[in-house]
Amino acid sequence: MGKILQQIEKIQGILVTMDKRFDSMDGRINTVERSINQIMDFLKEHMLMRQEAYEIFVTKDEAKVMKDELLTAIDGNTKKVNDFDAELAAGRSHRLRLEGRVDKIEKKMGIASA
Repeated sequence: MGKILQQIEKIQGILVTMDKRFDSMDGRINTVERSINQIMDFLKEHMLMRQEAYEIFVTKDEAKVMKDELLTAIDGNTKKVNDFDAELAAGRSHRLRLEGRVDKIEKKMGIASA
């Protein structure tokens, strides 16, 4: 019976040692789990979900349409600038003709121009 008690005490010692090791492993697992949870929380706060990313990014077709619309707008504005320049030149020419006529009238009437 003494031998059996010694073996039981030895087994109990082994079990106590195993309990300590398992407790230590539990602590490490809990630390890893907390770290993973922190990473997951960070990702939830800072990362976009796939659907949100698709909503933000433009497809190639949408980019082509946007490019075409932009080029059309630029062409329209360029035409307006060219038309304005032509109208400005025509207005300048018209003004010069009128000034010439006024000068002739002033000369005929003997009025000195300023």
